[in-house]
Amino acid sequence: MSMVEVAGFGVSMGNGIPELKQIADAVTTTQDEDGVGVAIDKYVLDN
Repeated sequence: MSMVEVAGFGVSMGNGIPELKQIADAVTTTQDEDGVGVAIDKYVLDN
């Protein structure tokens, strides 16, 4: 959790622990739903 707090913009997976999702700046889909790719598309590539 400390990485999310220190990062300029923290993203949690949709199936992450509730405490992490609560402090994250955004919550993406689960890993089964390609959450990392979804987050990169949305927050890095602005697609």
